[in-house]
Amino acid sequence: MVCILIVFPLMMGLAMCMREKETRKEKFFASGQEYFNQGKYPEAIIQFKNVIQLDPKNANAYYQLGLTYLRLGKPNDAFTALGKSVELDPKLALAEVQLGNLYILSKKPEESKTMCREGLGSRSEIMEGLDPSWKCWH
Repeated sequence: MVCILIVFPLMMGLAMCMREKETRKEKFFASGQEYFNQGKYPEAIIQFKNVIQLDPKNANAYYQLGLTYLRLGKPNDAFTALGKSVELDPKLALAEVQLGNLYILSKKPEESKTMCREGLGSRSEIMEGLDPSWKCWH
């Protein structure tokens, strides 16, 4: 009986901490997206990094961080973030497409073709979501 009185509150506390962490992560991500949409890129970077600090395996946070670096004209940082995003979630096609675009900028067309093919494959529905200025080879 004493064991239950000790273990149960500890388990409840752990569950509450885990839920709080998820809530904080969601708030940071939403805030990052809002800052990004407002063109407040340095603030967005802070928020996406906050998500990554709480959840280092969050591929979407790395993807959004990469997009934010692109908007700031920091292709090296974008390449690192997008690469981590693809490493964590190989099915995140738009991240692969963005990496392909960075390969184009770095004058590596073969790598660009590979990344874009892997990212898009035969999924034409993804093409609808792409920025028309992207020059990814498909």
